[in-house]
Amino acid sequence: MSVGLLALLACGDERVTRLPPQIVVEQEQVDFGMVRVGKPSELPVKVLSKSRSSLAILAVRLEDLPGAPGGADSFSVAAQPDSVEGGSEATVLVRFTPAARGEFKALLLIESDDPDPEDSRKQVTLLGRGGKPKVRVLPECTNPCASFGVIPDPPSIDFGLRGPLRLDPRGQLVDEPVWPTVTVLSEGELPLELVRLAFDGDDAFRVKRPPEAGLVVEAGPGESFELVFDPRQRQDSYRADLLVVTDDIDRPEVRVRLTGRRPPNLAPTACAAIVEARQPDGSVDYPRDEQGAYSFGAPVAVR
Repeated sequence: MSVGLLALLACGDERVTRLPPQIVVEQEQVDFGMVRVGKPSELPVKVLSKSRSSLAILAVRLEDLPGAPGGADSFSVAAQPDSVEGGSEATVLVRFTPAARGEFKALLLIESDDPDPEDSRKQVTLLGRGGKPKVRVLPECTNPCASFGVIPDPPSIDFGLRGPLRLDPRGQLVDEPVWPTVTVLSEGELPLELVRLAFDGDDAFRVKRPPEAGLVVEAGPGESFELVFDPRQRQDSYRADLLVVTDDIDRPEVRVRLTGRRPPNLAPTACAAIVEARQPDGSVDYPRDEQGAYSFGAPVAVR
């Protein structure tokens, strides 16, 4: 521990006097801003020993700010020094863990062995706000999307009667419709994290372009995802739930009901065209057009 000494020389008499400790706390206010409810956030408060003498920290505590009862309950002291060496600084680490939405205020009191009555007890105003992410899920089928039944609340999409998707020789979908969408909206004080999209039910529904894990949804238009219905199993009706999983504390999972039907399997239709006609005398005639050229599928006269 360092000790500040003052040497006095007078008429050959040498005396040594200890310099008193002196505390300095420059921060008058610490604002944590918006913090998620239940999630701790920490900020430092710097304590300086201005003189060359070591400063003893006698107590660090929290009190309610006048006019804001109960505010101190959301703050705590995570770490504190016992002393501060002369001419150096140390840190009081304050933690803010909001228990609910809203504003919180408190006083941080730092008591030291500074002999000055006005400085021996320093106070810092603590401010913080508690907030939550909030999710809203909106199924939509807007122009040019058509022929799908959409209900916003409770959210559901009916894909109606639709056969399996078909690919052309190049691997492109044939007659693909404009699919309905599900939009994930962030309506809370904090951005929303989309944890995942999943399905619970029949294996006939999928997200056309799945999102990356941990996608952050900011306030505004949200993030939209196309849903595809491709019935491949031998059954008439299909049903599943789209699970929208987010970090909304109050509503971590939202379900969107999905339904659809597959047309029944019909007997194949046989088509035939005459390619030759055997006459009673054993000769064979071939179909011809009016100009006499071969034309398979045209009528043939039987003699």
